[in-house]
Amino acid sequence: MARLHADEHIPPGIVFRLRLLGHTVDTVRELGEDKYGEGLNDRQVLLQASRHRAAVVTKNVKDFRVLHDRSGDHFGIIACTFCDTADPKRIAKLIDDAIKSMSDLRGQWLRVKH
Repeated sequence: MARLHADEHIPPGIVFRLRLLGHTVDTVRELGEDKYGEGLNDRQVLLQASRHRAAVVTKNVKDFRVLHDRSGDHFGIIACTFCDTADPKRIAKLIDDAIKSMSDLRGQWLRVKH
């Protein structure tokens, strides 16, 4: 199973379902590194995830794609733009299916589509 780091815009239901599927999932908020309640910028989220050796799960495709293209030195980025509009159980299953076939997420860019 994968070690994942949910960006702040990933709904809690998806985090819960990914955990039920056996993944270790932490979130930006749970780690409490947002000292001022303003949220972390995307670069900070990616660095936070890397410190925890986790792949980022995000709906912010555009900005994280830029970060990935600048440097593939991360533990994976899983982009899912429809996270707010579909059933959390279904989305978690789609993410799980996408990463099951990968032996290592390090440096990988995955776009999950429905």
